[in-house]
Amino acid sequence: VVSNWFSIQRATNASFTSGLSTFNVVLPECTVQTGCARTYTDSIPTNASTLYYRVMAQNTVGAGDGRQDVPRNPVDGSYGALLSSSLAPADVAKLMPNLVGYANVTASSAYSGTATASAIASITSATPMNFGSLAVGATKVMAVTVTNTGILPLSFPSAASITGTGYTISANTCTVTAGRTAGIQVASGASCTISVTATSAANLGTLSIPNNDPLHNPLVVEMTTTGIVPLVSLPASLDFGSALKGSTSAGKTVTLSNTGTAPLTLSAITVPAQFALGTGSTCGITATTKTVTAGASCNINLVFKPTAVGVISGNLSITDNDHGVTSSVQVVTLTGTGVATAQPLLNGALSALPPATVSLSWTPSSSVAGQTDSFQVKRGVAAANGNCPATYTNLGTATTLLTATDATVAAGTTYCYQVVATAATVVTNSTVFSVAVPLGPLPPTLLTSNFINATSVNIGWTPGIVVPINPAATGFRLQQCSGTAATGTCAAKGAGWATVADVAANVTSYTVTNLTANASYLFRVEAFNPVTSAWLTSTAVAQPLAAAYSVTSAVSATAVAATTQTLSATNIGVNVLTNSLPAGAAGRTVTNVSAVTHTGGGTTPATAAVSVTTAGAVSMVLTSPVTTVTTPTATGNNARQESKRGTYTFTYTVTYGGVTSSPATVTIKVN
Repeated sequence: VVSNWFSIQRATNASFTSGLSTFNVVLPECTVQTGCARTYTDSIPTNASTLYYRVMAQNTVGAGDGRQDVPRNPVDGSYGALLSSSLAPADVAKLMPNLVGYANVTASSAYSGTATASAIASITSATPMNFGSLAVGATKVMAVTVTNTGILPLSFPSAASITGTGYTISANTCTVTAGRTAGIQVASGASCTISVTATSAANLGTLSIPNNDPLHNPLVVEMTTTGIVPLVSLPASLDFGSALKGSTSAGKTVTLSNTGTAPLTLSAITVPAQFALGTGSTCGITATTKTVTAGASCNINLVFKPTAVGVISGNLSITDNDHGVTSSVQVVTLTGTGVATAQPLLNGALSALPPATVSLSWTPSSSVAGQTDSFQVKRGVAAANGNCPATYTNLGTATTLLTATDATVAAGTTYCYQVVATAATVVTNSTVFSVAVPLGPLPPTLLTSNFINATSVNIGWTPGIVVPINPAATGFRLQQCSGTAATGTCAAKGAGWATVADVAANVTSYTVTNLTANASYLFRVEAFNPVTSAWLTSTAVAQPLAAAYSVTSAVSATAVAATTQTLSATNIGVNVLTNSLPAGAAGRTVTNVSAVTHTGGGTTPATAAVSVTTAGAVSMVLTSPVTTVTTPTATGNNARQESKRGTYTFTYTVTYGGVTSSPATVTIKVN
């Protein structure tokens, strides 16, 4: 089907939802479809920026259009108007079987792609606009031409503007027309101009031209001028950080550079309060002015001198002829933070063991980089009520360390300490630390020694009485005289003593081990607190005694012919508490006596029952199992005597002070 009319749509957005208009256009049918083109001229609405178009092909035929030899209607291009004169109704029914009546039929294509129309602002003069070099007082005018290379009229909804110093718009035909909201319109292919005047104070700038070109709004033209003028280059700000109140910070430098092409004249430099010019500045004002040649620089050295705590700021002002403007003022913002003078936080402690020593340490409450304090420790003696004094005396010399030790304190005295931090000319005392040095404790009493075993003894003592002036001991120290009591050469409070152990104040005895059995040792005990100590004036001689010894009797028992035979302590000669034992065994008891073992006695050995008295004496009853006495044996004795001969053994232990020894063996021989 060949199209014989068209639907054309126009909108102000690409989705055809805004400003939509539809035009139906009848055009002659192409006799040859390939390469056939159609055109349509639209009337553009006022103030349009960009318009969007699309086309739909339409074909409307009458019921008799199946015959191609019937002439077309010259008005609308269809055949429907000639239907009645060219075909009978029966013929129509044959061509279009389901068609009732003579209505036309229209077929529609999809919409075409989208075409756009807009205004295009184009610069036809040189860009950027380079005004070249201008001496002080000189001006130059350059024009920029704006051409509409688009389809729609080019309009200017607002006036052109300039950024940058030293430029002005001196003429403009691209202006907004008074009374019209859309501004003046430049037709397609037409142009307008804007003239700009530059002075020697100009450097870089831009000309901005608002318009309705969707791709170049605003239209921006760069401008450049090389003025033969001085140009100042300075930092915007300078931060000094923190400095102690009342001190002077380290110096910092502001560098002023003349980046222009003419000499820069400095006429004044003004420094804000709490800042000051430092030494070595090269921008100082000599007489009334100072000149900085083109391309040169000078330095302004500054220091921060806070008189208050907190953030402090002010403006460094420099009066000159920047950009060739007399009495131009440049500003650099100076900032710093005043910090309260460091007040050390003081701590201390009294030594845990004598001799009395006070250890001090402190931490500055604030610190400032590059500013180091020295510290002086001071000491004073508190009043009887514990109040610290008004004045202190120096303890040693000043130091940069954060610790100190005082070993010159006396018992029964309360001391107060301060640390003085010195920064510049400001001196601040630290917090106060006070400590009371107590008197020493009273000495312990009633030193005792108790047997434990062959190599150990237990030393006991009674703590001294606690009175208000003499506080309780915080611990006890047990010492042993070198060597044994027989060989030791230790004075009561002199040399030759070695510490065995330091124990807590709630401990009143200590077991000493690894001694030699049966030797005597000398001990003493000291009560102490952090200040001083008190020795027990008496000493104790301790003797580690063996708990039990293995004993062999003399060959003093002779077997008799009777069935039973009692061997008394006199016969055997054994006492398990005294034989081979040193003196001092009182209080020990014999325990765990075992059954007797008999070796020898021939084929029918006798049995034995042993008994031990509380004093340790040993006796034994021998019983022979022989009932018939036979001829004497080869030794000349009868069978009962023979059965009693041999070696009898048993074991026992000794208990003392709740401690039981290891078993010892008793051996008794019967002949």
